[in-house]
Amino acid sequence: AEEHGLDEALRRAEAFASAGADILFVEAPETEAEMERVGEALAGLPLLVNVVEGGKTPVLSRQRYVELGYQVAIFPATAFLAAGRGIESVYSHLKATGRDCPEIGYSRS
Repeated sequence: AEEHGLDEALRRAEAFASAGADILFVEAPETEAEMERVGEALAGLPLLVNVVEGGKTPVLSRQRYVELGYQVAIFPATAFLAAGRGIESVYSHLKATGRDCPEIGYSRS
């Protein structure tokens, strides 16, 4: 996939805003400085940040996203990552002890 850079992404976001988009999303700003630039360039427009732990976009506090100009933050992988940790914990316990985990609220006995 060809990358067009932040300038092109901002140009496209402004075009979508002019066309009446309900919300704007600029893919994967990689630093707070880039996020600030997006927020300043699109000030007053509804702006969404896609937060993926381990992704390119910095994981920040809700307040910091607001300060940078974002009104909506989505966390599409957070619950899956937490579920994965839970699954890993259960199977690690099962491997180590040879039995299930009654402390998590489920037990065969």
